[in-house]
Amino acid sequence: MWSTTLLRRLSAVLAAAVLAGCATAPSKNSKMGDPIYLYKMGISQFSQGHFLEAEQYFRDALKIDPKMIMTWNMLGKTYLFSGRLEEAQAALEKAIQIQPSFAEAHNNMGTVFLQKGDLVKAEAEFNLALRDTTYSQSPQVWFNLGMVAYQKGNYSEAITQFGRALSLNKEYAVAMLGRARAYEKMRQTDQAKADLRRYLELRPEDPEGLFTLGRTLVNEKSFVEARPLLERVWLLAPSSTWGQEAKKLLDLIQ
Repeated sequence: MWSTTLLRRLSAVLAAAVLAGCATAPSKNSKMGDPIYLYKMGISQFSQGHFLEAEQYFRDALKIDPKMIMTWNMLGKTYLFSGRLEEAQAALEKAIQIQPSFAEAHNNMGTVFLQKGDLVKAEAEFNLALRDTTYSQSPQVWFNLGMVAYQKGNYSEAITQFGRALSLNKEYAVAMLGRARAYEKMRQTDQAKADLRRYLELRPEDPEGLFTLGRTLVNEKSFVEARPLLERVWLLAPSSTWGQEAKKLLDLIQ
């Protein structure tokens, strides 16, 4: 049998080990008081599309540290992706108030105004984002300026801005689609078709891209090539706007 002295020594060693483990492995509850941890958890939830959960993490982080500009920015972006534009604007204004040169917050604010239809304010915010020479290397802000130009009806300028986005990332798919639509408006159908085909190489099951190319081909009376594209749209998204429009075109070319 073990002696009483040995048992006491073993108990002391085990107790020390438990205490050491507690000191080096903080519980989840202790992490909930860490704004960086909460911010990272919010990012994780946001990346999975869990916007309500992300919002709660960001709000909890800001209760602890209300000057975390990245958290205000991400809270604003979460609201933006949830369609809560007024709340998005308020959160982004907080980030910009703390750091007026915060390029990403200006870009997100521009997107808020773009969705509100205020093209003047949207363009101003995107241009503020471009003052950051590092951020000007992001294709997203050039794409956004292309969207402003497109909605203004300035299709030549839109083509230029979408082209700048693609010069920074040749596989920036949404810029290909945007430029194709601008080419369509300019009646430059060969360029439009080229961009649409490249777009569909990257996103072969996208109803909008399939429909847009199908419509372009219908306008050229290339019905044999258009039909399978429009049928695919109808199969993928029959209740969507693209699906309904594809069905109308299919009925016309039967």
